[in-house]
Amino acid sequence: MEAIDRRDLDLSSFERISEGEEGVVYRDGDLAFKFFKNENLKILNNKEEKIDILSNLNIDNVVKPLVKVLDKNKLCGYAMKYIDANNLFMMTKFNKMYNDNVYLDIFYIQIEYISKLLKEIHSSKYKLVVGDINSNNIIFLSLIRI
Repeated sequence: MEAIDRRDLDLSSFERISEGEEGVVYRDGDLAFKFFKNENLKILNNKEEKIDILSNLNIDNVVKPLVKVLDKNKLCGYAMKYIDANNLFMMTKFNKMYNDNVYLDIFYIQIEYISKLLKEIHSSKYKLVVGDINSNNIIFLSLIRI
């Protein structure tokens, strides 16, 4: 997998779009960059191994790491394809719509699709286990406007 040096990036021109427990996500054009908060070498080595595996996924509709970002030759993040949030719908929005049957139908269709994707990711072909599945990590194209 290709790697770039963090010092070669002009972070002042990046748009900060999200932050979670693991890191901060920025946008630069067609790419989203995730920079890790933790600098523990053991944890970062584990993440680098996972990034290498995830970058080789060949599954439609799964965003995967494209480029590693290094700082002094140590992993500090990665870049992936940016997806425009205006066309996305986070599963967390369903938590507020649980009593509407139309949204429930869409929710169940999405859950079935997600289950199929996870089954493929967990297959012996990739030897991966997704351990951080939550409503903030599941995003899909919105077919309707809320």
